[in-house]
Amino acid sequence: MGKFKVVYTDNIYKDNEIEYRRFAEAGYDFKVLPSFDDETIMRECKDADAVMISYVEMTEKLINSLEKCKILVRCGMGINNIDIPAATARGIMVANVDKYCLDEVSDHAVALMLGLLRKTAFLSRKIREGVWDPKLARPIPRLSELTLCLYGLGGISSRFAEKAKAFKMHIAAYDPFLPAEYFEKMGVERIEDELELFRRADVLSVHLPLNKATAKIISYDKLKLMKPSAIFINVARGGLVDEEGLIRLLQEGAIGGAGLDVLADEHPSLDNPLFQMDNVIVSPHIAYYSEGSDVDLRNGAINQVIGALEHGEPQFFVNRKALGR
Repeated sequence: MGKFKVVYTDNIYKDNEIEYRRFAEAGYDFKVLPSFDDETIMRECKDADAVMISYVEMTEKLINSLEKCKILVRCGMGINNIDIPAATARGIMVANVDKYCLDEVSDHAVALMLGLLRKTAFLSRKIREGVWDPKLARPIPRLSELTLCLYGLGGISSRFAEKAKAFKMHIAAYDPFLPAEYFEKMGVERIEDELELFRRADVLSVHLPLNKATAKIISYDKLKLMKPSAIFINVARGGLVDEEGLIRLLQEGAIGGAGLDVLADEHPSLDNPLFQMDNVIVSPHIAYYSEGSDVDLRNGAINQVIGALEHGEPQFFVNRKALGR
């Protein structure tokens, strides 16, 4: 029997060779759950020293069933599916895997932006429908005459900004938590009025974590301030956006289009109106992925577990302050 037990609730990989090998080398027992209903999680994780999570909702009920758990690791960046106060109340460390896919997500944002502005996905779809008509693409703007507005100027959006500069776009951002010096260093115009960001944007891209303060922060009323030609990009979290409001605005023709890697529902109904719109590109929450980032993510999650169990804390310690560390 290993010195620690690690359980992965909802595996998303075709195999777990990396996890089994590294935990075996560390002398740990590792198990992937066959299903991740509440009953299975409570039964199998009851005596686990560490629990790894992808998309399972780790509710207070589930967290309170963990009798030995020292750390919960979100196998990704976002931590909105973990009840952090409940974990903190039980003295459980929470960690994520930070900064592992900055290029991939920013690349995906660029791809969505270009696909919408150059109308490549729309034209390809029309050709598959038997329609060859270049006039359908008109109008197409010149990128160097457009302003990209970023809501949040963290790691991913900073890289998006650098890449957009290659198209000679003007870059502006709203982030009240960053000093003016950072904007100057990045060569990004600092916008101090949140609503002005929406008014100015030819392309608006949101880059925020999802929490109680940011849920539906991209509201119908704010989006309505955008130009009718402007497009909206979201490669962050679906819950940041008033999705019903976005759909309504697109149906009204009040904004020009949307590129979305994330939706309000992680497993949306295929009847979602967004899937039927010619000026919308949707991808299935894949912006984080490349062969390289996948390996980084898996090793990063393992590192958080081993760091906590062997050295007392993980590298990306989300609730460090709340636990008084």
